Amino acid sequence: MALLVALDLDPSVIKPGWIPLIITLLLAVAMVFLFLSMRRQFRKIRAAQDAAEEESSANSSAPDGSV
Repeated sequence: MALLVALDLDPSVIKPGWIPLIITLLLAVAMVFLFLSMRRQFRKIRAAQDAAEEESSANSSAPDGSV
């Protein structure tokens, strides 16, 4: 509100426009795509960790004559 007084703008004249709405919607869409990409990357990390754990457990339980 202080900015409106400093700029000498009437609050009844200022209205929200279409451009801020479009920018907000584009940011929301970008956030959704970033979230989906992050989930995909986390799944890759988890799959790699699971494969490494299975490989290490299979190697440790394999009977190779060692004690």
